[in-house]
Formats: sequence, structure tokens, C-alpha cells
Amino acid sequence: LEEFVDIYFIGDRKSDVKTGINAGGKGILVRNQVNEREQRRVQRILRKYEGRLTITDNFLEAAQMIVDEVDENPPQDSKMIKQWLLNLRWS
Repeated sequence: LEEFVDIYFIGDRKSDVKTGINAGGKGILVRNQVNEREQRRVQRILRKYEGRLTITDNFLEAAQMIVDEVDENPPQDSKMIKQWLLNLRWS
């Protein structure tokens, strides 16, 4: 998976964010009204994966975090990624 240096996996379950971690990337847990148990499970492993695991309040916050990181460390196709993220319609 060396070619996938900048993997971000966004989800609302521990298994979602662990997929990103296991792929060598980052996991982002999005809080919602029904995943308090998942939040506690992810909270327990935050220190183990410091810098690679984050909890956000919503998908927009997660996407903005990715855009900010891409700006700091742009991959070869970062303009395409950033444009895609910025063009998403948020409801």
C-alpha cells in the first residue's frame, strides 16, 4: 500500500476508522446522535494512533481537516482532491 500514502477513511464506527489506520492512513470518526458507544471505543485508542486518528462533529469538519492537510503536504494530484472536496454540496 505504499502508493496510498494519503488515505483518509471517514466513518461513524470504530471499524471504519480502523480501516484507514490499517491501510497506513488516517481515520476520522464523525460523531452523530446514535454512535456514543463507537465514540467511547475510538476514544480508548486515540493515544495509540496519535496524529492518525481524529474525532469530528460532522462530515464538513472532517473534509476541511483533509483539505487543510493537503494544503500543508500536497500529493501530486492535490489540486484535483482539493477541488473535489470544495465542490461538494453540503446539506
